[in-house]
Amino acid sequence: MIHDYPKSDLLNLISDEKSDRMIVLLGEIDHGGIAGVINSIESIMKGCHYSQSTKSRCKLLCIEILENSVKHGLKSQNTKPYFRIQFLKDSLKIKSGNALTYEDYKSLSARTEAIKKLTLEEVNEEYMKQLKDGKFYGKSNAGLGMLSIAKRSYNLASYEYEKVGEDEYYCILEVQLKDKIKAN
Repeated sequence: MIHDYPKSDLLNLISDEKSDRMIVLLGEIDHGGIAGVINSIESIMKGCHYSQSTKSRCKLLCIEILENSVKHGLKSQNTKPYFRIQFLKDSLKIKSGNALTYEDYKSLSARTEAIKKLTLEEVNEEYMKQLKDGKFYGKSNAGLGMLSIAKRSYNLASYEYEKVGEDEYYCILEVQLKDKIKAN
């Protein structure tokens, strides 16, 4: 069951020889904590020689993902919010999870399915259209944040949902950013 997801995921990582550097957060984070995490990510990336475009995309993705957890995450008795970034040889792997109400789950899952059907060009067009029109989906312009994640991940973000309580779901987001310079 997903209730122990962060703990089991971290235990799996400890034996993972591919990742010698990672940042893991388990539990609630606030806006001040986000700044500290982003500073740590930037510091680690400097020593890893990722391309500037990968560093920028990673930083913006992490900010959006962490902000979403702060804004939209449900304080739950069943689960804890979770954020992890692995610094791999030729890529960065970002994973996060947080609890949602049933209403937020319905909205988010429908929106993620709709976005996954778009081409990257259509994602970019929809993103620009929403910025221009000021029309957003859900509370606190959540639709724009999801489009931002899709845009910066080349629409390769994956979402997984599981029911963890009465009217409560857990959402896991995973993104792997390939560094074009290191992948060649």
